Amino acid sequence: MSKKYPACALRSFRASAGRQKRIYFDEVVYFVTNNTDDWGRYFDLSVFCEVFIANLRLCKKMNEFYMYGVVVMPDHFHLLIQPFEAEMMTTFCFRTIAF
Repeated sequence: MSKKYPACALRSFRASAGRQKRIYFDEVVYFVTNNTDDWGRYFDLSVFCEVFIANLRLCKKMNEFYMYGVVVMPDHFHLLIQPFEAEMMTTFCFRTIAF
């Protein structure tokens, strides 16, 4: 049984390198979480936290999104963000998470 999404909220479906479908919604807040490479405890060092937060601020200036919350743990982080356009999530994740 496939999931049903409201037609008014559904922006687009896209294939992501043939692996998974990406679903974009307008006017929603996304919960983004990601871990560090090999779950290394890089954020134990404040310098890495500062660089990550500075990168988030720069991406916020470059892109158009609201950031409602950030939690940085020693080996992962969580974000609550809302892009002005749904497709901006891919750009945001590429610029912010893949650094």
